[in-house]
Amino acid sequence: MRRQPVFRAGNIACAVVHPERKIRKRRRQLRQHFVVVALGLNGIEISHIEMFERVQAQQSGHDIQRLACRRQRGLQRQVVPALPHPRPHHLTILKINDRNNLHDRTPIRDLARTGSTGMQTIIGWDIGGAHLKAARVEGGRVTRAVAIACPLWQGLEHLDRAFQQASMVVGEGDAHAVTMTGELCDAFASREQGVIGLAQRAAQEFPGVPMHFYAGRAGFVALAATGMHVVDIASANWHATAALAATRYPDALLIDMGSTTTDIIPIIGGRVAARGYSDATRAENGELVYTGLVRSFVMALADRAPFEGRCSGLMNENFATSADIYRILRQLPDGVDVMDTADGREKTIAASCARLARMLGRDASDAALPEWQKLA
Repeated sequence: MRRQPVFRAGNIACAVVHPERKIRKRRRQLRQHFVVVALGLNGIEISHIEMFERVQAQQSGHDIQRLACRRQRGLQRQVVPALPHPRPHHLTILKINDRNNLHDRTPIRDLARTGSTGMQTIIGWDIGGAHLKAARVEGGRVTRAVAIACPLWQGLEHLDRAFQQASMVVGEGDAHAVTMTGELCDAFASREQGVIGLAQRAAQEFPGVPMHFYAGRAGFVALAATGMHVVDIASANWHATAALAATRYPDALLIDMGSTTTDIIPIIGGRVAARGYSDATRAENGELVYTGLVRSFVMALADRAPFEGRCSGLMNENFATSADIYRILRQLPDGVDVMDTADGREKTIAASCARLARMLGRDASDAALPEWQKLA
């Protein structure tokens, strides 16, 4: 490798691979073409790279979905950003894609467009392991949204029911866009089985309507391509949030707390700058924290807590959740907790105190409300 490319926001190096010894001849042939550089999780090591020139991005620095060659705009192709990966000198392994195989991909910015004019009505879906979320987007604006309890680990029939309930709120659309995290639940033997199974299930709910699956760095892909993008699709909803936020806030730290997990995502120069991508690598880098607003088990949050002046051990049982904590503190917004409680009883402050008291081997009547609030 003769020279390492230096990437900056708004620019991308034009790399050329010389597969044969007649480098000068190949250089003349390839200098006129724009070579797409993309990340491959099973990427190949490449060598003999030379830097010919820098190509200015057609859009602003945060628009990483489309790029044009100054010499031949007709060869415009999709570019997806390479994510940092531990390698010598902290350089990212690049994969050269010189094939015109982008027919199954849809750039993010083009999803809502109908040809060159007009806007489609898009129904967005996020298929989680515990909730199904839906949003209706008209003219680029969210007009309706809903979250439905959907315990996938209890069976996929819950997803069918949740789709029907959510559709009554968001209505029909010209196209559907889907993200997912539910592939990780134990209803599936593997994440690959989960991604393909959820994609097929979603497509069956809305036959005849275009459905696009968010594949992170690859943009949106069709149902037929989901099997080739399993790793990109799996639990990529965090990337969708961050990519959108980056268009408005080019330098920021995005913190997204959901019902079960919290995402901590750096945005630098209008680009998602997370070190990890999958759940595993994001957890390794502290970018995915399994603590949420509603579903986190109290036994997973701490093993001891102060109560009435003494430090008491907590029961290693699923007696209470984080929803009980925030409810007792009067910090839980209405309608946020849509899952069943740990004991199946009501969602009141008194019932939450009883569940939290059980974590200490006590009853709610053992102390007044202020003491339970201090514990919470």
